[in-house]
Amino acid sequence: MRHSKSDTPERKGDSAMPAEGDATASALRVEFEEVFGRDRPDNASISYRRVVLLETPLGPMLAAASDRAVCWLEFARHRELERSRAEMQRRFGVCMVSGANPVLDRLRVELRDYFRGTGRAFTVPIEMRGTEFQERVWGELQRIPYGATSSYEAVAQRIGSPTGARAVARANATNRLCLIVPCHRVIAKSGALSGYSGGVWRKPLLLELEGTGRLPRGAAPIKG
Repeated sequence: MRHSKSDTPERKGDSAMPAEGDATASALRVEFEEVFGRDRPDNASISYRRVVLLETPLGPMLAAASDRAVCWLEFARHRELERSRAEMQRRFGVCMVSGANPVLDRLRVELRDYFRGTGRAFTVPIEMRGTEFQERVWGELQRIPYGATSSYEAVAQRIGSPTGARAVARANATNRLCLIVPCHRVIAKSGALSGYSGGVWRKPLLLELEGTGRLPRGAAPIKG
């Protein structure tokens, strides 16, 4: 599967596969416990979400879920977990607590199968929280078939906003259910990959995985 390089400006470090190591992985785990291990609900009546780091061949992912649905899944970056925690609390208005639950255990299995090329659909229940427009975009992204791509313009047309390609791109950037809501399948009309909030370097690897059933040689494992 080949795609042309985007001319969209990228953040420094996003365009190429980073050299991750054990030190970075260890620092991320320590940061995770510092950020998400600090809050504990005082009693069972307080609403909260469980948060974990899930290892994948393309780096760890930060995942959160209630007892009923996954509400967050994004690639984790060292020194950005506090930002993620603050955004989670703004979106859901509840305490975010480190620790697993059955929903996150199920997500772990589905992620494993996805990266093995044997899982073509996520069946874990999800909770989306955004504006009406964002949720329309995210719902449309879930209709893009595994192994296929669509353009920002095409998505805008399908949700009844034919001039809204840029707004679709902004909604993609605010998607926090990475892979489950497959914003990596949206590319520029020219075929350029354009930006990806999970790191631009990951986007062609995910499309390669879905197109061939496996990650390119040398793409895995990546630690950290």
